[in-house]
Amino acid sequence: MPDPAPGVEGGGTPTGVVAFHGAFLATGTIWASCCAAGDPAVNRGVVWTSSDGHSWSMNGHIPALEHASLSGLVTDGKRLIAIGSYPAPIPSDPEATVPAVWVSSDGRAWTRAHGPAPSYVAVGSRGFIGAVVTQDSSSSVTSSQFVTSTDGLTWTNVSATFAADLRGLAAAPDGTAMALGAVPGAPRTDKSPTTDMVVWRSADGTSWTGPETIAHDARPTAVTSDGHSFLAVVQLSGLLPSGSISDLTQVLRFTNGNAPRAAAIPLGNEESLNRIFIAGGVLIAAGDHLVNGIANAMVWVSTDAGATWGRVADQPAFSDINNELVGEVETPGGLLAVGRRWDSASMHALPAAWLAGR
Repeated sequence: MPDPAPGVEGGGTPTGVVAFHGAFLATGTIWASCCAAGDPAVNRGVVWTSSDGHSWSMNGHIPALEHASLSGLVTDGKRLIAIGSYPAPIPSDPEATVPAVWVSSDGRAWTRAHGPAPSYVAVGSRGFIGAVVTQDSSSSVTSSQFVTSTDGLTWTNVSATFAADLRGLAAAPDGTAMALGAVPGAPRTDKSPTTDMVVWRSADGTSWTGPETIAHDARPTAVTSDGHSFLAVVQLSGLLPSGSISDLTQVLRFTNGNAPRAAAIPLGNEESLNRIFIAGGVLIAAGDHLVNGIANAMVWVSTDAGATWGRVADQPAFSDINNELVGEVETPGGLLAVGRRWDSASMHALPAAWLAGR
């Protein structure tokens, strides 16, 4: 993929990809803030397009995406919604941002949504479903509220405000939806703080129940739907007798409102997952493994709805270090993933696309 920021250490890398109007479109960010004292105003949104996933063109100078930090991308087939954040006009906090979404019908012209915008967006059966997540700068208390939209530009509140940090949202073709979040949990025996995982459920994306506590000392990081159930990546923690904290990752499957079941993914030491995708009926759980303290991509695949999983072997496609898959979509012959990799020769983060056949 073309590099939009060869002179920026943080690089310009994709954060999401979709199939749109017979082609592939990815959005991402030039992360200039890493070298500008954390100032998000120097970041900029980028759009890449490709007809086949092999050759890509790039537009890194879209006026509406100036100062944007993009974290995700969804489409209903008619319009695109890029999710991210925008610098907040708070003189006392130059690093402050507010959630923002941008809408486009062609991937070239973009418009930022009006008013409070969601931090998470999913495509429901009746339009777009979103969750607005805000944090009180004076108290650090995080609150979340569900919203809906028919066009991505104007959002309507459809729930109460919850004192919880929502961290993932997904919708199924039948109209059901699930959101995952976190709330403060009971302290450990050594008095250190914990986080409990909570879940909200909806039959239509408008009326919600929850939050329901699912697991103690657990932090969800991603959720998706395979059309039959919802699958979540969860980081679990525990206090060891030595006083250190043990962390492990699980993929949990939620079916018909029942208690979640853990998928059998035999992770080894120094291995963790942070994303999960469904593309072409294939489940992909992505994360990283550490080799001599350096992270690199790790991918697990299930072709039987999560009953069994196999790890994709390390290979030249993930050469060098810090390869990271952040978005995935089906192609006519297999799968396309986008993300980033670190080029040790130039000491620079580069955009990357991977193709896999069936």
